[in-house]
Amino acid sequence: MRGLITLIISSICCSQLWAQAAYVSPVPTNVNKLAKIYVDVSQPDCNCPNLQGASQEDPLYMWTWSPSEPVVGNGMWDSSNEDMRMQQDADNPNLWYMEVIITDFYGVDDATAYENGLSYLAKKKDGLSGGSNETENKSNDFHVDLIAPPCEDKVCPHPQVITDEDYFTLYYDIAQESNSNFNPDSLINIGMSPLVDGDVLIHIKGITDFGSVLQNASQSNVWAQLNNEYSLIWDEDQQVFYYTFIPRDLLSAADDETIVELQITFIKNTDPSGLLPNSWRTDRETYYLGCN
Repeated sequence: MRGLITLIISSICCSQLWAQAAYVSPVPTNVNKLAKIYVDVSQPDCNCPNLQGASQEDPLYMWTWSPSEPVVGNGMWDSSNEDMRMQQDADNPNLWYMEVIITDFYGVDDATAYENGLSYLAKKKDGLSGGSNETENKSNDFHVDLIAPPCEDKVCPHPQVITDEDYFTLYYDIAQESNSNFNPDSLINIGMSPLVDGDVLIHIKGITDFGSVLQNASQSNVWAQLNNEYSLIWDEDQQVFYYTFIPRDLLSAADDETIVELQITFIKNTDPSGLLPNSWRTDRETYYLGCN
């Protein structure tokens, strides 16, 4: 699947990401290429009164500990390493960043970076002491998950391991679809237009640890949902669909049950009455939740 911009993708996950004090760009993030790690001191979740008004003369420094301590070292709390000095955005003085190749910066491999994400804070050269953000020159502790570029399969889940309370994004490369009623080349060959934004819906069935079966709607009725929230988003530039959701929220799982399996089917946004199944739905994809 081609590299893509995600959730993030209008996705719930991404839209929240950009409203927070800490984030990484670009998303998805290739940890073997240059990326910017940001802190916005104007955001409420920075909770950093002593960092307001930071400037080139009184700059901020990154202090980080995951996926590892930086190769160059953080320095001392009362005297940060100059190599950890952040850059101030030219257009927004509240925005500070480090531009690094994440695997080189932390001295870790790809898998470790994606598994652990980034944990860090911003601080002045001397972080001071006192045990609170009112007495110390620092921000809150931040954690940013790293979204890997999509895989090359027809359907790529991210992250690979989740619980039913986590954001889950599916990337669907419809060009690899074997069903000729969905495959764009097959549709063009018979004089039809390829499927685009709003044309493909998702049917999600969840199996809980109690054996309960939950679904967002029956397969034949997904198309008829009012203000349909089950429509995949089409990325014109990357030629892929994507969809992001939190399984237990979407499927309204009971408090005492945990969703352990998801069965995914893509559905055409059309009334399937009288149609053969393969003309309006794809084969099922199955994903197991938890650490199995």
